[in-house]
Amino acid sequence: MIVNDTCQVVMYRQIPLKIQGRIADFILSFEAVFSFGKLDQHGRALNIGAVGLLPKEVDPFLSSLKRNQITVSVLSEQWLFSRPSVHTTYFQSVENPFVFARKVKEALQTLTVKRLRVPKVDGNSPLCNSFGKIIGGPSTIINQTCSVRLYRNLPARIQGRKAQFPFMFPAVFFSKEDPKEGFINIGLIGVLQSEVNPFVSSLRHNGILVGVLTNHWLFNRPKIHYIRIQSTQPPLLFAQGVRKALHTLKFQQFISF
Repeated sequence: MIVNDTCQVVMYRQIPLKIQGRIADFILSFEAVFSFGKLDQHGRALNIGAVGLLPKEVDPFLSSLKRNQITVSVLSEQWLFSRPSVHTTYFQSVENPFVFARKVKEALQTLTVKRLRVPKVDGNSPLCNSFGKIIGGPSTIINQTCSVRLYRNLPARIQGRKAQFPFMFPAVFFSKEDPKEGFINIGLIGVLQSEVNPFVSSLRHNGILVGVLTNHWLFNRPKIHYIRIQSTQPPLLFAQGVRKALHTLKFQQFISF
């Protein structure tokens, strides 16, 4: 799909996962996202990617990327109290997008679970609709999971190139009910350095667990911090806590995708 003049491919790996003892097969859990921006006069573009990996997949996957001269910007465990643990690697390059795609395909062949799936839209529900309205964006049910997917359209650059990818400043939130254990809610948002402390403080004040705080990219301006959050609250209580935290941000305009 084309979003904000960038091409992006969003898929996921269907691998059984539990977070805080609850079934958590969100598309964000084992994400596989790839994007490229505008071509320059030499046919090159800024390319970025992210793939969720099992621990035993990390070394072969990263070795393949590095062998093909794709820069691995960060590797981070994504969720607290998850089984199995999920390591997401973020990577980037400036080259022809088709060359980048072939290199990524080669790396994907090293995975133990190779199949990538396209998210399936299942409609909506009254609960999911309320979840989205409270957070402040349209909602839909994807793979039996309530999803609100937004991004912040703020100027950013990576390796000196314009980087207006939705996943530069994401604001995505998911809620799913485990029939036996109850709800699990997760989210990911990109914030500016000056926004981190007020945002995190508000989340914690509202009972939302702040997990991993990372910078996904190298040579990027401004510096962007990515915060992963999770909770086992009822979905609408989680949504209310998220909405209050979003009000602490300096720039509060969000776009859906």
